Amino acid sequence: MSVLAALVTNRIVGAPVGHLIVRWPSPQLLVVPVVAIALVLAVAVPQVRILERGSVAHDLDPCAGAAALDPSLPDCQDFVAAALTPSLEQLEADDANRRECWAGRGADELRVCTIGPTDRYVKRLLAVGDSHNNSLIAAYEHIAQENGWRIDVAGRGRCYWTSAVQWQPTQSESQGCAEWVDDVTEFIATQDDLDAVVVTHSSVSRLEVPQGSEPAQYRINGLLGAWSTRPLGVPIIAIRDNPNFPRDLRECLQDEAGAVEDVCSLSRDAALRDDGLTSATAVSEAAHLVDLTDLMCTSDECPLVVGGVVVVRDGRHLTATFVRTLAPYLKDAVEAIIGR
Repeated sequence: MSVLAALVTNRIVGAPVGHLIVRWPSPQLLVVPVVAIALVLAVAVPQVRILERGSVAHDLDPCAGAAALDPSLPDCQDFVAAALTPSLEQLEADDANRRECWAGRGADELRVCTIGPTDRYVKRLLAVGDSHNNSLIAAYEHIAQENGWRIDVAGRGRCYWTSAVQWQPTQSESQGCAEWVDDVTEFIATQDDLDAVVVTHSSVSRLEVPQGSEPAQYRINGLLGAWSTRPLGVPIIAIRDNPNFPRDLRECLQDEAGAVEDVCSLSRDAALRDDGLTSATAVSEAAHLVDLTDLMCTSDECPLVVGGVVVVRDGRHLTATFVRTLAPYLKDAVEAIIGR
């Protein structure tokens, strides 16, 4: 692509400009080629930035990422990558979230985007939650493409679908979150072709627990309360939250050679926190739990790098690259619940 761009630029700009400079010795006339170059750069530079932000490795080794912890792939157990993916320079930008799927920070209204076909789809799912839901968009894209499914996505920062009162740093954000939850509830209740509602949220999210209530039970009751408003017969697919790491643990990645050998890790008990989904799905006949944490953690610890792929980009949110390695497993889990 770089060579092609260079050839095209040379033909369109380089050669004509060189010809103009040779034939137009007057300095004033050099304004013409300079303006031409500026116009080309004005178009090209933003495109370069877009490519840089979206440039994550798609040609991963079959054992990279989640496959390295797949017990059905014994040949991948000893896989050691040559380098980290994404690179440290690309880590923060390795996010598949989309503006049209996202509310929060001045955009409190419900935003629902569609991934996959908008008509003649085989199944239709709605995935709702906070930023941890939208971190999975790369997996939703894979499922939609492979199965011809329509997957609608609606996310909001620090807010998920629950009837419990969620803690927010300001009163305005508390009101915005509550309104968003109401909008999600109304939206789901009015859909007549949903095959499932997919839910997930950060395990470190906080609730405003009423005095005298037990926090864990209050979280569970909030989930069950929201789920009970869905259309009759529509299953809930709850995805357990990913491991969470202290942000400063990323300093360990500076030693890239050590990082690819999984020396950067946190104990499983510390990294995997209770998000209420396991308990809520256990008492709801309509809800099903999808737990992919064994593809992110061993029995004892959760590495920051699995199969050469960095698991989280900022301590809490999965990288789009790692999500792509999880995608086939999420696809299989969802198909086991609602069929194909």
